[in-house]
Amino acid sequence: MNRPVSALVYGDVNLNILDGSAIWVQSMTEALSRCGVSVRVLLKAPIETPRLVDPLRSLAGVRVVDPFTESMAVGRRPLPAPEAVRILESLDATERADLVVVRGLRLVTAASSSSLAGRLWTYLTDIPQSPLEFTPEALEQLEAIAEASRFMLCQTEELRDLLEAMVPAACGRSVLWSPVVPEPTFSLPMRPALEGRTTPIQLVYTGKFAPLWNTLPMTRLPALLAEQGIDAELHMIGDKIHDVPDDPDWSRRMREALEGSPGVVWHGGMPRQSAMQLTAAADLGLSWRAPQMDASLELSTKVLEFGALGVPALLNRTPMHEHLLGADYPLFVADESDIVAAIAQVVTQPQVYADALAAATASAEAFSMGHPVPPSDPALLDLPFYAPTPWPDVPNFRQRAEACYQAMFALARTVLRAFALHLGVTPDFFDQLSRNTYSNMRLIHYPPQETVAHITDVGVRPHEDQGLITLLIQDMNGGLAVRGPDGEWLPVVPSTAAAVLNGAQLLTRWTNGRY
Repeated sequence: MNRPVSALVYGDVNLNILDGSAIWVQSMTEALSRCGVSVRVLLKAPIETPRLVDPLRSLAGVRVVDPFTESMAVGRRPLPAPEAVRILESLDATERADLVVVRGLRLVTAASSSSLAGRLWTYLTDIPQSPLEFTPEALEQLEAIAEASRFMLCQTEELRDLLEAMVPAACGRSVLWSPVVPEPTFSLPMRPALEGRTTPIQLVYTGKFAPLWNTLPMTRLPALLAEQGIDAELHMIGDKIHDVPDDPDWSRRMREALEGSPGVVWHGGMPRQSAMQLTAAADLGLSWRAPQMDASLELSTKVLEFGALGVPALLNRTPMHEHLLGADYPLFVADESDIVAAIAQVVTQPQVYADALAAATASAEAFSMGHPVPPSDPALLDLPFYAPTPWPDVPNFRQRAEACYQAMFALARTVLRAFALHLGVTPDFFDQLSRNTYSNMRLIHYPPQETVAHITDVGVRPHEDQGLITLLIQDMNGGLAVRGPDGEWLPVVPSTAAAVLNGAQLLTRWTNGRY
């Protein structure tokens, strides 16, 4: 293949409205563009505001397809799923796509029986989140979708496990696609300390306005805080107000609250970087949702974005959030009174805010590099997710890093051949399964800690690696620990003569639990 990899992207979302689904289209398109993929993004609705479309048009190799001005759509109504699939097939007939990234259950269901089947990269959020929610009809629908998909993109390992457990055809097709947070194009601001603040505490919410997202009770927070002597402003960003069939008056009440609640500043929709800049100026972010959302196997991109911008979030205590932030994260909340109490605490106790901020932001410094091969290598031309490693301007850094990588990579292949011999298969068994590797090396500096009195003092939280194997070379400071089958944490003593070997999740899957 001498041409760039070609992709079609359709999110079944209205890009005139700022919400998480629209942000997903932007993030997916940007990720593909950065990997050198030629991307065509199909719009669902006529352009009313360019604030979300223009950033897509500015990306390298991206073409925004407007079916309403290019005589592809019938009328001016947003595309129903069958019509969107018809237009995607037409675009594919003009220029065949190597992959077709689609989101939305109705859209993916329609695409599964189309000529696009087999090349679909499906991303589903509107599916059951627990085994008890799967009906026979839902299982049949998802089985058909899985069979038509090249990949099923799962935001979390928990969602992938659920899909593969309930939908046999999803096995081998389900892959992790973690939320993507873009880099800000601005410098993060310095915020004044909360303690003794003479200006209002700044709260921020971005996204859709819907009952399960608790956006209506959020608008009462400035008034509730004022009753406790705390001056606060709540900045709300977004313009998608949901209609609620069971409560036809809800959207009117929501709009009135946005427009007239004391201390609430409604900014409407805005470009993502502008929304991020406004968010970065806030002291606290709101990602508090109704209890019905606690069982979700998805992770809010907004929580990650808050952390990337240095803004601690007030959010529900869920297993997903505890895994991300730690069980003792100080800003878990369940209702309005919890939020008021948490804000009162961070205003009077600076260490609480510092702990929340430390948990919300990365505590490790790292440099990552990919497999060091020439960009013109023929083996890469058919693969969409290779991109050149950005190198710092440090003398001899690249040469030394690549030499270290090659030595570690050779050792990893030797280890995998030993595993193959132990399994009774040919020595090159794993070599054949990983010819075009996505391996990478991370050079990580964890700030030294004399004592570890708090979960936020650790450099990286407990986790499992997701590839085949990880080889780790420690310095002599120590700090690494491994949890044994009994749950006890065992220290790994550093040695200059040894590398630590971690068997990862893919090795466990490929060997049916032998390792």
